[in-house]
Amino acid sequence: MSYVLHIWEQPAGQPWPSSIEEANSALTSLSRKTTGQNPKFLALATRLTARYPCICSPEAEEMPESEWAWSDGPLDGKTEHAKYSIGLNTDMLKKARQFVFDQALQLELNIMDEQAGQVLLANGRLLF
Repeated sequence: MSYVLHIWEQPAGQPWPSSIEEANSALTSLSRKTTGQNPKFLALATRLTARYPCICSPEAEEMPESEWAWSDGPLDGKTEHAKYSIGLNTDMLKKARQFVFDQALQLELNIMDEQAGQVLLANGRLLF
């Protein structure tokens, strides 16, 4: 079973969401846009897979699936869209979820965690 986090960069000049509903609306709008590769998504994937290998990697092939942090792959950050989604393996949820939050926020990226009903914004706000 997977647990999905949606990640995006706050568009320049756009107001920060002040509620989950506003964040969801902004994310829905961004999901429809092709913006070209965001280098922050590439950097995020590099950071994440440095600690927890992509399930497509040779390192992961030697690990038990219960130790995989990700539910799908490749986890490489490559997308032409303004939103990047990451699937977490529920067996590793406690460890991997917080690590994704920490790394994304360091890169000034927003995170929507629909399962927990939370949005963490790069400006330091938490919406729930």
